[in-house]
Amino acid sequence: KLEEANKQLKSTQSMNWQDKKKLEDILQQKKELEKLLDELKQENKDLLDKKDAFTEESERIKEKAEQIQKLMEDLLDEETKKLFEELEKLMKENADPSQMQKLLDKMQKNSGNLEKELDRTLELFKQLQLDSKVEQATEQLSKNIEEQKKLLEKTEQSEKSNKGKEAESKSNEALAQEQEKLAEESKQLGEQLEEIKELDKEVSGTDLELPSEEQQKNVEQQQEQSKESLEEGKPGKSKEPQQKAIQQMQQMKEKMESMESAMSMEMDMANLESLRQIIHGLIKLSFDQENLINNFRELNQSDPRFNPLAQQQIKIKDDAKILEDSLLALGKRDAMMGSFVTKEVTELNDHLDKTIEANKERRRGQAQSEMQFAMTSINNLALMLDDHFDMMMQMMANAKPGAGKSKKKGKPQSLSQMQQQLNQRIQEMKNGGKSGKELSEELAKTAAEQERIRRALQEFQEKMKQQGKEMPGGDLLNKMEQSEMDLVNKQLTEQLIRRQKEIESRLLEAEQSMREQEEDEERKGETAKDYNKEMPKAYEEYLRLKEKEVELLKTVPPKLYPYYKQEVNEYFKRLRDQ
Repeated sequence: KLEEANKQLKSTQSMNWQDKKKLEDILQQKKELEKLLDELKQENKDLLDKKDAFTEESERIKEKAEQIQKLMEDLLDEETKKLFEELEKLMKENADPSQMQKLLDKMQKNSGNLEKELDRTLELFKQLQLDSKVEQATEQLSKNIEEQKKLLEKTEQSEKSNKGKEAESKSNEALAQEQEKLAEESKQLGEQLEEIKELDKEVSGTDLELPSEEQQKNVEQQQEQSKESLEEGKPGKSKEPQQKAIQQMQQMKEKMESMESAMSMEMDMANLESLRQIIHGLIKLSFDQENLINNFRELNQSDPRFNPLAQQQIKIKDDAKILEDSLLALGKRDAMMGSFVTKEVTELNDHLDKTIEANKERRRGQAQSEMQFAMTSINNLALMLDDHFDMMMQMMANAKPGAGKSKKKGKPQSLSQMQQQLNQRIQEMKNGGKSGKELSEELAKTAAEQERIRRALQEFQEKMKQQGKEMPGGDLLNKMEQSEMDLVNKQLTEQLIRRQKEIESRLLEAEQSMREQEEDEERKGETAKDYNKEMPKAYEEYLRLKEKEVELLKTVPPKLYPYYKQEVNEYFKRLRDQ
């Protein structure tokens, strides 16, 4: 509507009733948007209020809800509200079209951001609803299990009691009513699971690994059998179906908890990888734009290279559009990403469009100026997203895997155990029959995993150095990097296998050496360091690829060519020096 009204005003000297009607429609849409946002905010607030009564693992959902609430608050910011108020004022004053047109130019840019952010917020809210419904279903299942266990205890007590016939009949009748109530709750749970399936199809188009319909039916059947036995005055006979119902519900609960954990981890890892690829795409885009700026400096108006170089600018615009689409898609999955990204992308598009327009009219000076602005926007985005990447890594590193599911903590994997698992995968790939794209993807993942182990070891060595202790591992870092390069270049050779075995063996030796050193310190009465605490946890180190921003961006995804690492390092060094 804004774009249409703006075009109309540019071609007219005075406004007719149709022009005014279009502007009135714009103001009406703004009021409808405010109403929609108020409703969404209330729904989100209700969801947030419920989270207070939930378990520890709900913190992730609560944080997401709070972030979405903030996004909703920012959607119609003060600047946008003022623009709408100014439009309403100009309409009442019957201002001339030129004044209106200037205002609509400003509003059009804001409107584009608003539309994208609203679309994003709605998608995030749907995902939040899905997460919350899964959480509620798991909680309901836990509650049903506890209630069924209590009923089983009452049933056993009733069986052993020596009440009179009438009292026993009343007791069994009361137990049957409790069982009927539990069966109804199980039926409601089945309906909840169906709702989750439907919402998941709408949100992600995937099939969540929920408890099967057969499992649900089995629980209901066992509970029905239990009820019938109690109604018949046979509490002893009702015990077995109750026990089976508890066992089946326990399996369902474990499946739900496993799915919740997998959902969260898979999405976090997918978002992290998408963000990494986008950052490196921006780096390449910045290089391309910088090269083009340098080439344009050498041109004059009649230079035959002008048109081919202008075409390269169009190609940069196309590449930027691909990155924009990826960013918008990521933003719909990542509530923590600020609206600054959408605004900066809008700025970038504006400068790229102006560059292309200036090139068409051979306004070389303006084109170069807009190119410089475009490159600044690209660099801003790269740095903003790098900060966001760093924040994501820190949050995921501090998160407790499976938090709230169990009070027990398993012993974290050591680096040698991680290396052993990785080596097994490499051996399987060498012996297996994978080829082409499937093999390339597997090799890329394996190279990334080896890189993560290397960085975990590097961080540990730095900590040891700071404490004045002997650093374990020696030249293992170099050997690991050689293996990464072999994997990137698809070199599954015997030399690689031998090197991997050596790395694993020396990691074991280093860990043994550290344990012995700790034992010596304990014997001397010194405060012993817990090696497993000092050695980064497998989960944390899988996610924390770096602590400092520049170090982060040295970890180029294996899909990029090895020579690109040096370019990335130089690029960020230049940015920091500016």
